[in-house]
Amino acid sequence: MPPTDPAHLATRLQELLGDAQDLIAQHKAVLDQYRDADGNVIESRYTAYDDARITAAIEASDHLDTLVAQLSRLIGPPPPRTPAAPAGGPPSAAATVPRPRRR
Repeated sequence: MPPTDPAHLATRLQELLGDAQDLIAQHKAVLDQYRDADGNVIESRYTAYDDARITAAIEASDHLDTLVAQLSRLIGPPPPRTPAAPAGGPPSAAATVPRPRRR
């Protein structure tokens, strides 16, 4: 059962947010090694940069899984959601409704 103490909840959410911000900073520091002073990737370092990005993406994905689990324990599971249509799927009903003509 999720805790009901607002102060505890706020503290825990701030800790989780801080952890996420720390991971963002770590990934930025790693990727910055491959950038020049203007922030552009150094041409000769593209392969290493891409490898570092892949590693960062995997770490971020793992962290997101953990974060969602922690949030679910903290505040309860999210309400059911309607699955999104796959990319390139049929248009939504709203997109197929004709617009009234202007006079």
